[in-house]
Amino acid sequence: MGVSTCHHTALSVSASLTELTGVAARGVGVATGAIFILLAFLPKALAVVLAIPGPVVAGYLAVLMAMLFLVGIKVLLQD
Repeated sequence: MGVSTCHHTALSVSASLTELTGVAARGVGVATGAIFILLAFLPKALAVVLAIPGPVVAGYLAVLMAMLFLVGIKVLLQD
């Protein structure tokens, strides 16, 4: 790639999040990013987020990966 080119990538997790929530607006992603940046400067708020128990995070990730799998199967069956 040249110096002036820009990478255009999409995370595979975003497909399952879009399928799960039905929200695909760029503004939602920008707002989420702004919230994460704000949390970085507010240690007490970040501590609340980091206090989420591991099993809860694992459950969220399990649902996310299952949705990603189903979106992949859906794409395979459509083509």
